[in-house]
Amino acid sequence: MLNRLFRFFRDSINEVFSNMKPTAKNIISTIFAVLIFADTNAQVRVFVPDTVRQIGDELTLTFSYTSSTLTPVRFPQINSDDFSGLEFFPVIPKQDTLHENNGVSQQIAYKFAVYEEGEYTIPPQPFYIDPGSPDGQIVYSDTFRFTITLPAVDTTADIRDIAPIEKISFVERFNEWIKENWVWVAVVAVLLVLITLGVWYYLKRKKDEPLFLRPRKPALSPRETALRALRDLHEKKLWQQNAIKEYYTLLTDILRQYLYVRHSIAALEMTSSELMDAFILHFPDKKDTASDFRFVLTNADLAKFAKNAPVPADNETCYANVLRYIESESDIFTDGYDNTAADKAKEEAAV
Repeated sequence: MLNRLFRFFRDSINEVFSNMKPTAKNIISTIFAVLIFADTNAQVRVFVPDTVRQIGDELTLTFSYTSSTLTPVRFPQINSDDFSGLEFFPVIPKQDTLHENNGVSQQIAYKFAVYEEGEYTIPPQPFYIDPGSPDGQIVYSDTFRFTITLPAVDTTADIRDIAPIEKISFVERFNEWIKENWVWVAVVAVLLVLITLGVWYYLKRKKDEPLFLRPRKPALSPRETALRALRDLHEKKLWQQNAIKEYYTLLTDILRQYLYVRHSIAALEMTSSELMDAFILHFPDKKDTASDFRFVLTNADLAKFAKNAPVPADNETCYANVLRYIESESDIFTDGYDNTAADKAKEEAAV
C-alpha cells in the first residue's frame, strides 16, 4: 500500500515536470527514486563475517536483502572475474528468509576459502528488486573489504611435523548427507513403502486371500466338540424319523473321533471288535464303560449292516451311554487347544 502511494506521487511529479528540461527532470527523478527506496526500509549488503581471517579458513560470502515486506529479489551471480583469489566450494548455496524486527531479510550464502594473504575487495554487486515488474529496480551494494593473514608462527620453537589429516567418520559423513538430502530420502522411503504395499496387495489378490485375517476363534477342546456334536445329533431326531442307519453312523463317528483325538486311539480305522480291544487295553479299569460301548457298537452294526432296527429304548440308551462317558471325562484342554488332530480325524472320516 505504501509503495503504491509513493508511485502515485512519483507519477504526479513526473507529469508536473514533464515540460522541464531533460537534465533537471532526470535529477529530480533520481532523487525521488532514492527517497522511495529509503522509505521502504530496504537495504542490500554483501559481507563476510569476521573481516580478518587466516589463510585456509572456511569463509562465507553472504548476499542480504532486507525490506519491510517480502519482496521478490534476484541476488548477484558469482563471477570469478569479480572475486579474484576466492575459491568457492562446489556446493549448493544456502538460501534463507528471516523475519526480523525491522522487516524481512532474504539471504544467500556461498562457502569459499582464500589461500593467499592480503586485502580483498568485493566490488558493488547488483540486486534486482522485484524483477519482471514494471516497478522493478536494480540496487548496488557497498564495496566490502576483508583481510586474510598468515597464522602466527613462533620462529624460536622447534619444527614440528605436519598435523595428520583429520578423519571424518562414516557416521558424521552420513549424518551430513542426510541433512542435505533429507527431502530425497523421505521421497524414496515413501516410494518404497508404496511399492511394498503394492506387491503385498498383488500377491494377496493373486492367491485370492483376504487382505486382513480375522482373529481366529479359540478351538474347542475335544470334549466340548463331542458334546456339541451330540447336542446337534439329538436335535435332528433322526431315529424318530426312521433314519436309523444315519443316526448310528453319526453317533459312532462322534465316539470314534473323540477317542482318536482325546486318547490317541486309532478308532476311525478299527472295526467294532478291534475298537473294544483297544479301549480295554487303554482303560482296563473301566469295565462298565466298555460294556456300554459294546452295547452301542453292537446296535450300530445291526442297524448299518444287518438292517435290523433297534427298539426306541435301545436308541435312547446308546445315546445316553456315549453322552455319559464324554461328560465324565475331564476337560484338560483350554481355549487355544490345537485342533489339528480333530481336523485330521474329520477328514479321514469324510473319506
